[in-house]
Amino acid sequence: MSARIAAVALLAALGAAGCDKNCQNTCYHIYDPGECGINIGGVSEKDLKDQCISECTEALKRTGPMGTYDPYVPHDTENVELQNEKQAAEWMDCVWSATCEELEPTSGGICDPIP
Repeated sequence: MSARIAAVALLAALGAAGCDKNCQNTCYHIYDPGECGINIGGVSEKDLKDQCISECTEALKRTGPMGTYDPYVPHDTENVELQNEKQAAEWMDCVWSATCEELEPTSGGICDPIP
């Protein structure tokens, strides 16, 4: 019976891991057509996801303060870059709490940087 409980616990953990806020899940949420499907003219979905994941994971490697970064306030995306793990974590929280419409850069979206 304990093997069955262990198997159920493992499956539950694997299922929950797929929903964790991490760079890959967050970037897929933004750009995947089955989710928000944010489209930036002239840039492929794959390139958008790859760039997003790269920038997010690089920020997670650095420590530092939040500073003046606030993803809930619309910015000029050209000037916004995730600098460290605190900013990346707050950015991921913003993305998951926002509606897809709120993420859309063409409508003055929040959760920058979304190119």
